[in-house]
Amino acid sequence: MLCVDAVPAGVPAPWAAVWALRWLTFRIMLGAGMIKIRGDSCWRDLTAMVYHYQTQPVPNPLSWFLHHSPVSRAPAPRVRRRESFLPLAL
Repeated sequence: MLCVDAVPAGVPAPWAAVWALRWLTFRIMLGAGMIKIRGDSCWRDLTAMVYHYQTQPVPNPLSWFLHHSPVSRAPAPRVRRRESFLPLAL
C-alpha cells in the first residue's frame, strides 16, 4: 500500500509520479469535455443539469427547486467549457 505517512518530511515526490498524475488528470478532464461536445443531445439543449438535479445520488431538499428553476440550464455551458478547455492549461 502507498502510505503518505511513511514518507519522511521534506522528501520530494518522484517526477514520474507527478507527471503521471498530471497526464491522468488531463486525459480524464479532456475525455469528459469531448463527450459533452460530441455526445448526447442534452448537452446541446442545455438540459443536462436538469437530469443531474433529478437523478443525483444523494438528493437534498434543494434538488426539487433546482430541477424546476430556469437557472438549471445556466451551469451546462460552463461545465462544458471547463472540461473542454481547462485541461489544455495543465
